[in-house]
Amino acid sequence: MSRFAFFSELVSSFLLMPLAWVCAGVWRRFAVHRRPIVFQGWLGSETVGDVAILGQVLREWSLIFPKRRQIVVSFRPEISRRSLEELNCQDVSVVAAGLLGSWYQLVSEVLVFSGGPLMESKAMPLWAWRAGLARLAGSKVVVHGCGIGPVRSRWVRKSIHTLLGSCREIILRDAESLQEVPPGLRPWVSFDPAFDYVRRWRSQSEQRLSSSQRRVALFLRYPPRSYLDLGVQEWKSACEQFVSLLAATLDELGEEMDLEWIGLVMHGDFLESNDHELYQAVKGQMGFPDRLKVRSGHHDLPYVLEELEASRAALTVRFHGMIFSLARGKPLVAIDYTVPRGKVSAAAKECGALHRVVPWQDLNSKTLPERLKAAIQEGESQPQTAALLGDPESLRLARCAHLRGSVPGQEEGGGASNDRPTS
Repeated sequence: MSRFAFFSELVSSFLLMPLAWVCAGVWRRFAVHRRPIVFQGWLGSETVGDVAILGQVLREWSLIFPKRRQIVVSFRPEISRRSLEELNCQDVSVVAAGLLGSWYQLVSEVLVFSGGPLMESKAMPLWAWRAGLARLAGSKVVVHGCGIGPVRSRWVRKSIHTLLGSCREIILRDAESLQEVPPGLRPWVSFDPAFDYVRRWRSQSEQRLSSSQRRVALFLRYPPRSYLDLGVQEWKSACEQFVSLLAATLDELGEEMDLEWIGLVMHGDFLESNDHELYQAVKGQMGFPDRLKVRSGHHDLPYVLEELEASRAALTVRFHGMIFSLARGKPLVAIDYTVPRGKVSAAAKECGALHRVVPWQDLNSKTLPERLKAAIQEGESQPQTAALLGDPESLRLARCAHLRGSVPGQEEGGGASNDRPTS
């Protein structure tokens, strides 16, 4: 979140939102039209994975509340509008974070937190405050398919607990996140919503995988410093070593197996998280840089999925690179960049794919090439089918259907439940 966006959120949340809450109460008392469904998350800085989450979450809430207006609150509306265009969801409204976003959150029928984890961030107290006021104003607050973590400070943990305490429903994407849920709440575990979106996706390209192709998809990123829990200099050193390891691995296997590496950019809009920079650094250290192909500019969701579909296997550092690969049944090696383990391992464990994960502390010049070579050979000898996790979408629909209540003109429904309750 940029400093300006954070300041806007701060002012609207702590100074203007209480006044807006009073106005919203009056508005709700006399309003005759149906209230909107409002979505809050890391919107305005979304990765390609977050776009897939957004597409799935919008779909699910349109099934729960058909023909209800949907509003996305974003601190960079132009980014979120581009995301909605990729999803063919131009009928969804986008409003800027701040006072207007606060207003719609307060007058919403449902305030949905989705599109990424509840994690160590200065935004968590703001989210908790907004959730609490929205609940007091009569909104139904839901955490929908989020993970929790990493959380390292007491004040962020307390804010997350406060937010969860304001919720009517809590649906988490992995069982590991339950460790951060305070006693007395009853969360449910599903899976990352992006999985359902990508599993349902169908290719529009005539390009098909043939026995002669040697394409491997890459979903690379620099590991965030907070996830490694390192000082600045230690983190920079770790990133330099990581680039060297990647370059050496791509050179070694590229020559041995005659491979073409397809670099996919999940995030390229922010200097602190720009995948293009990592690909350039890796290419600069490769002995055979022409084997690494990275299209310039923005990589939209359809492009990323088409390139993954035409690849034999994947090497993922990006969390949703792993989710996409699992959804499309691609053999993969996933690097977990959280110390000791984080959301990558947690999600892989949920679907029986933990053996495909290499923890950050286990990365070395022997392990990574061996594991990646095995995944590529698996793709050659045994075509994969989409991973099966039951029907996570139906779980989420069943858990949230009761929030519709006795809304005029709404039909009862929701998918069959395969709920996994937690104590």
